Amino acid sequence: MKAILYTFFVLTVVSCSSSTSDFKSQTTGDPQEDTVAKSQLPSGLCIWKEVAVRETPSEKGKYLTSVSLGEKFEVSADTASETVNGKKSVYHLIKLSDGTTGWVRETFIAINAKAGAFTQDAVLYKRPDLMTASKKSFNYLDFVAIKGSNNDGWSEVIGKRKGDTWFSTGWVRTETLTTLEVDVHFSALYNVIMEIPEEVQRQEELDKLFLSDMLAESVFHQQNGDNAEDFVETEYSEEPDTTTVNQ
Repeated sequence: MKAILYTFFVLTVVSCSSSTSDFKSQTTGDPQEDTVAKSQLPSGLCIWKEVAVRETPSEKGKYLTSVSLGEKFEVSADTASETVNGKKSVYHLIKLSDGTTGWVRETFIAINAKAGAFTQDAVLYKRPDLMTASKKSFNYLDFVAIKGSNNDGWSEVIGKRKGDTWFSTGWVRTETLTTLEVDVHFSALYNVIMEIPEEVQRQEELDKLFLSDMLAESVFHQQNGDNAEDFVETEYSEEPDTTTVNQ
């Protein structure tokens, strides 16, 4: 029994160590070659309001930092898994913009996906076909990850709708989405703010968002900037989701 546990421990340590060096192996010292190597790494996108980044691939691993909704990062090819109470969780090693490396749960990220935000309400379809409409819809300003698009004007998305406690996935019409960086940043920040349970703090953060010069070019800012107070009051009719999950 001791031998088995020792072997498992060694394999785990070797796996994590080799994973951590996976990013280092992409660096050659030649700036041009390093740029090419970096571009070949899969990109990751956080699709939950806040996700823990841990030193080891375990929900009990040492907490290092967190990634926020809409944040991008590099993803190593290495994965690891953990089973707790019969439930298996897959982890990916990621590298953040400041160089921090750590493990995140696969459930809360989208790999090689594009960030998007809805500029209008959009029906969610089961397949890229108008005959497959579901009873769900995404709303104006909802943030999603776009997993892919086809030439017929459809995009496959995954995201958390207002009021829901988990993700919805399916197909929407591409024209209902914006992928401009300033727009998706505005959407991501807005959705994080709307989940602040304390109303006064939520209002303060929303006021800052709508008054932000850095996001003034966003279509959402331009559409609502002059009437931000009325817009915010309307949105307050929906109670924020304060659901937490193990990460």
